[in-house]
Amino acid sequence: MLPASNGLPVKNKLLSLTALCRAPFLASLSLAAAFHTITAPAALAQEDLHEGTVRTIIVEGNQRIEARTVQSYLLFQPGDRFNAERIDLSLKTLFATGLFADVSIDRRGDDVVIQVVENPVVNRITFEGNKALKEDKLREEIQIAARTPFTAARVSADVNRMVELYRRSGRFSARIRPEYKTLSQNRVDVVFVIEEGPTSGVRGINFIACPSCSRQNFDVIKTM
Repeated sequence: MLPASNGLPVKNKLLSLTALCRAPFLASLSLAAAFHTITAPAALAQEDLHEGTVRTIIVEGNQRIEARTVQSYLLFQPGDRFNAERIDLSLKTLFATGLFADVSIDRRGDDVVIQVVENPVVNRITFEGNKALKEDKLREEIQIAARTPFTAARVSADVNRMVELYRRSGRFSARIRPEYKTLSQNRVDVVFVIEEGPTSGVRGINFIACPSCSRQNFDVIKTM
């Protein structure tokens, strides 16, 4: 039996206890409702991708690249039925071009909206610290060029090619560090800072404890 302390009648205490017991249940209902509120639109959006016909294709976020260029990589056109698989493949195709840092494809009613973030464009490429190898020789090894899309992956691959070129020339300790200068109009300068290091070579060959080797064998090695 509940004591009628603190000036509250027993009836009010019973009501308070009932409300307290119902609180976890109501909280559970609220959590369940919130969960369905979050997941339902995602499921609905997935179903929508298979229903209706594409009316128009809208490209947003492009600066240098024309909308028709973006649309040329798509596997669907206005008048086609919505198809989730083709939309997904179109997204992957746009990424594979190397033109964009980010791409998203969404549906707004019967319209398809493609939002893109363009990769910067290489403005200029310079080399610093190279003495043993001429700049022309280094440029033959790299793939990036002025007025082409800039990606960190391409620059990294070019660094590896130039390091290998230095190794073939006997400079195994050569190091190359790319630096970037951001410019207006989404452009970037690329600078390859090179530490060539000394030339590595064979100073001498010493044979120790080789009883089966004859003097003639040594002379052959010496004259090679």
